[in-house]
Amino acid sequence: MLKKCFKYDFAYVIKIWWLAAISLISVSFGAGWGFRNINIYSNAPNKFFILEYVLIVVYIIAAGAFAILTQVLLCTRFYTNFFSDEGYLTFTLPVKRSTLLCSKVLSGFLCEIMTYFTIISSVIIVTLMIPSQHKEFNNVFYEFIFEFKEFFFNVPINERIWISVYLIEFLIISILLLLALCVVLYMLITLGATLVKKFKIGAIIGFMVLADYIYSILFVGSGISFVLWFNAGTYLYGEKLSETNTFFLIFFVMILISIMISTVVLLFVNITQGLINRKLNLQ
Repeated sequence: MLKKCFKYDFAYVIKIWWLAAISLISVSFGAGWGFRNINIYSNAPNKFFILEYVLIVVYIIAAGAFAILTQVLLCTRFYTNFFSDEGYLTFTLPVKRSTLLCSKVLSGFLCEIMTYFTIISSVIIVTLMIPSQHKEFNNVFYEFIFEFKEFFFNVPINERIWISVYLIEFLIISILLLLALCVVLYMLITLGATLVKKFKIGAIIGFMVLADYIYSILFVGSGISFVLWFNAGTYLYGEKLSETNTFFLIFFVMILISIMISTVVLLFVNITQGLINRKLNLQ
């Protein structure tokens, strides 16, 4: 049943999502053309310079709107299917509540990943169209790839291994953050829809704004604390820490971050499931 539920949840989002994705990719070609002309005619602007800047601004807005659209579609599907009049039919299906929730988490997670890679693809298209300042490179993208290869293969083999490990950990953390974003959205919708009887949409928006405010405070506070502790550790123990110990320290910090994010995801999924069960049992 999970497969069937996933199919319907994913189809609901993708039927609008793919149009937005194609639009973003199309706009990225225009932005790439704009950046290219601005780079070529930097000293003497050409007659299309207004159009070029407009296309660049439109691309930046489109990339941000595309990410927001994905979240809006996921939230709309979740709320409509669970907490609107349609919810009465949803929970009469011969399917476990946990299966219904897992289906939406998986479909939302996949859509967030697709959105992430679509935006990256659009950025690559733009950089492929921007000519490099150096004659040995055709564009900025190849220049970046070449410089990274030069850096990667010029460092010692042991550092090369650690850099590869860090990149893999960074990818894992990015994927976990996308999953956490989807789960947090669902939990906030459930909080607003189950704890408030009237003005549920307003309550949901309020919870999201409050969560964003709390996140901003925690992010800034933890960022400042981390920098201060890092500088203090470097000052006190910089001479005692070997290169190997530094690599191990960074490795375990990233592992710890991954575990913390995974724990938060599981906690929020359980909270969401508990709130849904509480709402249905009270009814």
